[in-house]
Amino acid sequence: MPIAPRGHSSRQILYLLLDTSDSLGKDREGNVDLTGITAINNGLVDLRAALVDPTQSFAETGHIRVITFGGGVKDGTLEPIGQFIPPDLEANGNTPFGSALKKLVELAKEDYYFARVEEGLPTGDADYLPSLIIMTDGMPTDEYESGLQEFLGYKRLSGNSPWSFVIAVAAGPRVETSILTRIAPNSTYQMNEMTPDKWRACFKWLAKSTENMAQATITGTQEEAVMPPLPPGMVRVRASVQ
Repeated sequence: MPIAPRGHSSRQILYLLLDTSDSLGKDREGNVDLTGITAINNGLVDLRAALVDPTQSFAETGHIRVITFGGGVKDGTLEPIGQFIPPDLEANGNTPFGSALKKLVELAKEDYYFARVEEGLPTGDADYLPSLIIMTDGMPTDEYESGLQEFLGYKRLSGNSPWSFVIAVAAGPRVETSILTRIAPNSTYQMNEMTPDKWRACFKWLAKSTENMAQATITGTQEEAVMPPLPPGMVRVRASVQ
């Protein structure tokens, strides 16, 4: 069965939780190197171009909200994919990952609430379950555990999971992947190389993954959805057994 009620305009919201800390503007020796942040900006342009294609399911119902964490947490406006203008992000500051998770939950609750109220539905979901992509290149610099617990404890009114799918991408070798696998145990991936072509391939893969899941969400067949093959240089990270 479809996740959303029939007979009204239902949205598919994609949240992008993106690390924009200063490490994305430096090389390992601390010298200025804008390869990472430039690749993310270019990747957002590619992502938008792929998802706005009118032949894609996401183009009709998709909305997008970008949340960044670098020196602080910033949230963008929730917009239909056709009206979304990719922001010009800058690398800056530390990595407040825990605060970013708290902001994500706050906005997801707000978007869910207003979707239900605007549709005049006292019960049930007005939208399809949203999707989430997380990308980071380093370690949290804040006390992240409380934010992580808030994220893990977030449920819909029905008590079910609030997400259609969650993908976490560890960009490079400095990421503590054990944190990401707590968020996405079966869908955490690592980029072993951070060259411009590897970044572009990653974003193209994310776009295809989003479209595959968008189709599955509409038809209620998420469990049968097939992720596209990983591009060269990306590997799946297995959650450690406790």
